[in-house]
Amino acid sequence: MNNHDKYPTSMRVLHWLMAILILGQIFGGWYMTPYDETREPLASQLYWWHKSFGLLAFLFIFIRLSNRLRYVPPELPATLPAFDRKLAHAAHWAIYALIVMLPITGYTLSSTFEYSDGVTFFGIHVPELFPKNEAVYEAADWLHAILAYTLLAVVVLHLAGVIKHRFFDSNPDNDVLKRML
Repeated sequence: MNNHDKYPTSMRVLHWLMAILILGQIFGGWYMTPYDETREPLASQLYWWHKSFGLLAFLFIFIRLSNRLRYVPPELPATLPAFDRKLAHAAHWAIYALIVMLPITGYTLSSTFEYSDGVTFFGIHVPELFPKNEAVYEAADWLHAILAYTLLAVVVLHLAGVIKHRFFDSNPDNDVLKRML
């Protein structure tokens, strides 16, 4: 495999950092949501970390998108079926869209929640652009949850494709994981 068959190192590192960060955010979100942020110290800390890492993910997204626009990704293997190619492209663009929308809805949640103490990025206060508003909060809360579950489903599809091509395809040239290692 030559260097043209792999993503650039910066994109590979960012991919794996974001994968860990995003999965941590999803599972952390599942863990923390049953707790009342305004009444329980543990919940307050969990929400603080979730907001901070969510904003970090948002910053990484812009770096990743700028890299994606600067570098031409390696071609998918020519032996990959057309349907698999289309599905891979759709999954990648869905992931990009979702990882942009999730921090925006999360920020909106924090900004509009009546009892929120604001949005912080590892202790640095981030200005709130939206007024406290229960209706907007409820809509953003619903949308944030739906987007998180959708992202998880698309990531599972993405992983299933990688596993299929790595371990179950009869043609070893279809192993797309090598492009990201």
